[in-house]
Amino acid sequence: EWNRRVIDVTGYTKEHVIGKDFLSFVLESCRAEAHRVLSDAFAGQSTPNFEVLVATTVKEPVTFLLSAAPHMSSAGNILGVICIGQDITHIKELEVKKSQFAATVTHELRSPLHGIIGLSDNLLAEIQEKGRMHRSMLMINNCARRLLDLVTNIMDLSSLVQSKRMKLSRDPVHIAKIIEEVIMLTTCAVDKAGHPV
Repeated sequence: EWNRRVIDVTGYTKEHVIGKDFLSFVLESCRAEAHRVLSDAFAGQSTPNFEVLVATTVKEPVTFLLSAAPHMSSAGNILGVICIGQDITHIKELEVKKSQFAATVTHELRSPLHGIIGLSDNLLAEIQEKGRMHRSMLMINNCARRLLDLVTNIMDLSSLVQSKRMKLSRDPVHIAKIIEEVIMLTTCAVDKAGHPV
């Protein structure tokens, strides 16, 4: 059923679309996928949750999240295809804004972190004695590097999730170095009252 909501969103009336190929309203970028889904439905196979971009007469193309299923007669014959879905254009726009915001925040975080790492590297090279000053500067350097790694990993994970290509890799972990850094951090740690932890 080409209902009132679809008319409001696309601008196409029921009379305008009846008798026409649904794929003619689908943008070329996702027409092949839509054709595959409809072909599967006519073959008796349902497809849940597939996205299509549909051209409109009133504004930019809209994104529909649809589920397609064969329309069966009482005798079990396939009469057509039923598509049920919702307009998710606003959600897709929010996802783009979220990605842009994350990219901006990441850039703004990376710049000062690179500066902190570079300055602390220089100071570490100038400090001759490996005493308290050297340990403190090493802690600053290590914390900045970990934060930079965290920011980079978050962005990488976000990109992987969006592209739907999750790929994991195994990297060696140096337990002794981690324990050494934990000991160094806790040695200099203090509580809110200024007492050693």
